[in-house]
Amino acid sequence: TQGVSSAASDVYKRQGLVCGLGSRYIIGAFKIDPVFLAFPIVVTAFVPFLIRYWIFRGEAGAKISSFHVRRYSRHLLGAGGAVMISAVAVALYTKIGQFVVFAVEGDRVMGVYSAALTIATSWAFVNVALINSFFPQIFAERDENRALNMAARLGRYIAIICICVTLLFYLFGEFAISLLFGPDFSGAYAPGVVSVSYTH
Repeated sequence: TQGVSSAASDVYKRQGLVCGLGSRYIIGAFKIDPVFLAFPIVVTAFVPFLIRYWIFRGEAGAKISSFHVRRYSRHLLGAGGAVMISAVAVALYTKIGQFVVFAVEGDRVMGVYSAALTIATSWAFVNVALINSFFPQIFAERDENRALNMAARLGRYIAIICICVTLLFYLFGEFAISLLFGPDFSGAYAPGVVSVSYTH
């Protein structure tokens, strides 16, 4: 069923997230070359893909024709093209902001800004997972009123999560920044409070 598929997809994403965070911790703990920080980014998305691929191949039990692969690939690019462009644009916007801060204020301020941005965006995966859980059910719902109610409920959940995260960061953000980045980055608290309130 759609609900079971959505729940299973969330489990796969969490496994990818755990692998990504775990590999990032190992790189930091053992002071491995920062170039390898690209690995957790790839692993976070690649692990769920592999799990889905193995399960699908096991359930299908037959080889998929190249015609269907090409057809699905065209559909995927058409349906997900806008989302992909949006994600790339957000990533570029963030990096351009860091370059501008570095050019105007120098590397120290850029480090504080990067710390604030990192801590502010670290919880965004919660909303993404929630949205990905609801969307298949919303789009599969034939009754328009029920679909609108589900969308409204999703909006309420996201609003509650945003308020709770903002409040938690306001109360414990300074301690978290000191713990994760060190006391030299205490200046990231104020911009972090602003950033975390609109990062959703």
